[in-house]
Amino acid sequence: MSTTIRQSFSPVELAWIRNQKPENLSITTVVLVCGEGLDPTCVKARIEDRLLAEGRLRQHVVHSQRPLSRPRWQEHVEFQLANHFFLVDLRDRPRDTALTQWLAQLAAQPLDEELPLWQILLGRLADERMAIVFRLHAALADSHAAARLALRLIDVEPSPPTTEIGLEHVIPRRPLRERAGGAAAATRTLCQLITSRVDRDNPFRGPPTGEKRIHWSAPVVLLEPSDTPAYRFLAALAGARRRAVQRHDTPADDVALRAIVSLDLRTPEEVGVGTRSATALLRLPVAIGAQEGRIAALRDTLDRLARSPEGFVLLG
Repeated sequence: MSTTIRQSFSPVELAWIRNQKPENLSITTVVLVCGEGLDPTCVKARIEDRLLAEGRLRQHVVHSQRPLSRPRWQEHVEFQLANHFFLVDLRDRPRDTALTQWLAQLAAQPLDEELPLWQILLGRLADERMAIVFRLHAALADSHAAARLALRLIDVEPSPPTTEIGLEHVIPRRPLRERAGGAAAATRTLCQLITSRVDRDNPFRGPPTGEKRIHWSAPVVLLEPSDTPAYRFLAALAGARRRAVQRHDTPADDVALRAIVSLDLRTPEEVGVGTRSATALLRLPVAIGAQEGRIAALRDTLDRLARSPEGFVLLG
């Protein structure tokens, strides 16, 4: 009698699988850079001890032959860690660009759908540095879950907060559930999302090229408790888009840009793999010139999303 574990896809997992395109992969990447060498044998042992207890990391996607049937997660009967853990030597590459160029190459590479949808790469960098790169498909784990899983590989006391790792905006669940419980509010929200208009023509519209570039900033100083990395990042993104629009001799006030942001719907008790985030359309404040004004506008918009049933409607 077979004991193979099988689980049907949730709606949001199905969306991440079906929305993936070769030029726009649904993959989350977490990077941990260490200032000294790591023993690959030790890293491998930690993967076995701290990650493989999650059954989903040993399951792969099985597509149904029946029309309209959802794919399912199924235990990979020939699972081997060697198919998911790799050691890469980057010491012969320029120190300043080796990591970013490598990550850009990885970001454009799909995961093998015949295997469980994740991999961990251990990169040897110059000056004895090493990088742990954890890649997971968004159907397997959202960015919040991916960060928590990656942090299991290191010893940190106390555990760092992960509520703002990725760009998930953490929103209170109870008000959302109360609003989403009303059929009229949920139906109205769904109709608004379905009939949402496409953004007007702007200098950024065009087909994806498939090329990926990786960059990160210096540490960001938060000015007040209500300030978050997500607000600062999105405000900086809107400011960069504003300057780019102006370089095209287009008035910034005439450009409306929307970004897809992730709404974290987890409770503190929900840990491990899984996708418990929904997406929402966020209008970027490109017309606002001052950075603090853009942050305030984004805070107001995200707070409005927190009081709407949009997140739970999209999750379902």
